[in-house]
Amino acid sequence: MTVLMPYLFNYRDLPIKDKLQAIVMVTVCAALLLATGVFIVLDQFTQRRNLRSDIGILEDIFGSSSTAALSFGDRHAAAEILSSLGARPGVIAACIYGPDGRPFAVFERDPRAKHIFPPAAYGDWFESDRYKQFKPIQMDGQAIGTIYIETDLAAIQRRKARLLGLCAAIFLSLTGLSLALASRLQRV
Repeated sequence: MTVLMPYLFNYRDLPIKDKLQAIVMVTVCAALLLATGVFIVLDQFTQRRNLRSDIGILEDIFGSSSTAALSFGDRHAAAEILSSLGARPGVIAACIYGPDGRPFAVFERDPRAKHIFPPAAYGDWFESDRYKQFKPIQMDGQAIGTIYIETDLAAIQRRKARLLGLCAAIFLSLTGLSLALASRLQRV
């Protein structure tokens, strides 16, 4: 508190025009920070929701494409189906599990990484830098297997970094504009 006292006394000693300008600037800065914070949080929420939906659609497509391979026990055909996920940036690994819950066919973007596939389950979750989703593969209303896709969050993280830079630039320019307008209008 004693550290703030000289600033409080200096503020009290300021002319009224400087006090008004300080009040305007603090208000503008607070509003801008709140607006950009809400914007960034909403964008991240939207990006994650879109990723969840995109991966769900991929799983539906690849799951329905692999029903014949699962039915006939053709691991090579299932692996070939999964290999086309290599065209999708961000997909790190994918696995089709058989009805017994064991891996039937796998895709790894980097085979040297020796990816460890989790046991077959249902659901999805975000980790610090990954998104993982399981979905059942059904044929005639019965589950005949499970498909799993794991993606990185690099695209979302790059977008967040770009947004933070853009918001910082907007914040600085609007703060400068507000300061110029406040001092200009104060003369009136």
